[in-house]
Amino acid sequence: MFCFLGPRRPAIRSYDKPIDGLMTVSDSRLIGVARACEVLGYTTSPSSAYVLAGDKYQTRMMEPDTHGAFRVFGTDELEKVLRSTEVTYPLIVKPCLGWGSQAVTKVSTEVELFEAVEKACECHALAPQQRSDAVIEPYIDGPEVDANFVLLNGEVIFCEISDDFPSPGDGDSQQAITSSRLCILRQGFSTGTFHCEARLQHSSHEFRKDENGFEDLYPRRDTDTSDGRSVGVYLLEINARPAGYLETVGVNLVYGVDYFAQQTLFSVNDNFRYRALCHPFPDGPRSYLSILVLQEDVAGIMKTEDATAELLRQYPELEPHVPLYATIKKKGDRLVGPKSSEVHFIAWILVTAQKRRQCLRLVEQIRSHFRYEVE
Repeated sequence: MFCFLGPRRPAIRSYDKPIDGLMTVSDSRLIGVARACEVLGYTTSPSSAYVLAGDKYQTRMMEPDTHGAFRVFGTDELEKVLRSTEVTYPLIVKPCLGWGSQAVTKVSTEVELFEAVEKACECHALAPQQRSDAVIEPYIDGPEVDANFVLLNGEVIFCEISDDFPSPGDGDSQQAITSSRLCILRQGFSTGTFHCEARLQHSSHEFRKDENGFEDLYPRRDTDTSDGRSVGVYLLEINARPAGYLETVGVNLVYGVDYFAQQTLFSVNDNFRYRALCHPFPDGPRSYLSILVLQEDVAGIMKTEDATAELLRQYPELEPHVPLYATIKKKGDRLVGPKSSEVHFIAWILVTAQKRRQCLRLVEQIRSHFRYEVE
């Protein structure tokens, strides 16, 4: 038997059937499941590595260049720090313990800085893992990339870089791969699946709209801003788990590699199949793929039966480009709207095409045609 999440250790010990391994893809359970594996003798990365990966301040301090990042325990300490430390805006404030973009704020003034620190420090004050500290670091202006890795004993046996990696202007993507791999190894990992997020500092490309209003990646207009400096990879965070469900499904469709399956095989110590199943399709990626998440833009009660299904009925030419979708809010469901602190969305849609620009145009077409009614 394989336990996908992390039940209590006494419950595992009393279970009367064979257990081959334990794993989780939940950020908040990674440390606990790793510790259970260490006690019970199952395959795992060190729990100490998961502790480091989950601490955004310690992750930054382990980098060769900390870029002047610092930590505070509340606004009182921030006030003391600012008396002796000069900061340059904009800045990024985030809780030291956190997942995704929870309580992460970009600030441009001192007033915004104090508000963001208060929010970040209160984020986990009453949580099971109580933390009341926040990390403050410079905002890096550059394209953001996701780098997903499958490592075996420190060797990269599969990886892919998404979020429109600007390889035409910034050279070989090997720099992002090498930098992210070293970050993972520094934290104490050697095998497993990892989802890293980073920005390209001093990038020669930027996202902007062209004269026709089409947004894409183009060479920077202010090309002198880099001052001849080489492009750097600025790590945002390491998620010591597979990429999220939508990205994992997308990678599986495009490359034929399943991150969830890879992590499962690692957890049962099946290195032979772990390596074997990391081979992508022999003829290369099947298509370009974009993940389109349609968020709520109004509060109310959903009147439309299924907005995504209705869209595909009205525009049947789109259907061949939508291999998978899910409508989360259907008729009768409550919409909290964009002003809510909760994060909700109407639907997600995977969009594919044989050319990148075609894929981006299809995304904009779907976004512009997506309609629903509320009451």
